[in-house]
Amino acid sequence: MLFVREARRHGRLWSEGVPAELPRALCVIQIWRLRRRGQRRVGERLLLQRPSEARDGPLGVVRRVLRVVKPALLPAVDEFRERVSGEFDYAEEARRMDACAAFVEKNGPKRVTIPRSKRALTTEKVLTMDWLAGRSLRDELERRAAAAERTRFAPLRLWRYLSLRNAASSALRDVAAAQGAMIFSPDCGFSADPHPGNVMLLEDGRIALIDYGCYLRFSAD
Repeated sequence: MLFVREARRHGRLWSEGVPAELPRALCVIQIWRLRRRGQRRVGERLLLQRPSEARDGPLGVVRRVLRVVKPALLPAVDEFRERVSGEFDYAEEARRMDACAAFVEKNGPKRVTIPRSKRALTTEKVLTMDWLAGRSLRDELERRAAAAERTRFAPLRLWRYLSLRNAASSALRDVAAAQGAMIFSPDCGFSADPHPGNVMLLEDGRIALIDYGCYLRFSAD
């Protein structure tokens, strides 16, 4: 399998919880793993895929149907197909992420950070980056909302909801500021998929933006 071959290239092998062969019903599986490199911790993201099926299988069927019933939609399908193919190259994603990290470090809100890749440990199928200690914005908001919902004392419940709203607004303002700066910068592109699962609240109070597989860059035109 791809993950075995790629891992062995660096003297590493993941096996826990990974099926012996990729199920035919799945085109792509992504695995996150924490590893230690000496005294440092790094995060690794492993891609298991059938590239041709992930890109050409379902989309190929859609394209063949549209060629007959709605040819005008073919350019949109082809553009989406091209965008999807970019999700399957972690070496390219590492380059994008590093460019955005350098830009935000210099120009973005101080509270926002983007992890940098470990190029020597990254391949097209394995992305290794700085480890981020924290949880996703989505998980944190859901946790705090559940805690507020369980609170019986009405004034305390109201305070927790207001605190949650203020925390969410503050985080989203910083994310919007960083995204806006990257969108209009000639020096880098930006993540085109900044949903709450790709925004992390770190233990030290910073906000991290992750996942640069879906990536855009505007030209001066």
